[in-house]
Amino acid sequence: MIFIYIIGGLIFLALAIYLLDKREKMAREIKIIKEYRQDIDEMNNELDELQTQLDQMNEPLSRLNEISKKILSYMK
Repeated sequence: MIFIYIIGGLIFLALAIYLLDKREKMAREIKIIKEYRQDIDEMNNELDELQTQLDQMNEPLSRLNEISKKILSYMK
């Protein structure tokens, strides 16, 4: 009977160690994912700023394009 308790205790101990190891690995993976998410958020912010700058540059260029089209139409 004691032999069964010892085997059961060892199995329970092995299972506990296995589950704790899995938990530790998952915690590391979650930390890595959070770091990647922060990097992605920073990159998205930079891209938003670049898009805003491009939009601001597009307005004068579109005006210039309209003016040049008018000039060309008058020259014809």
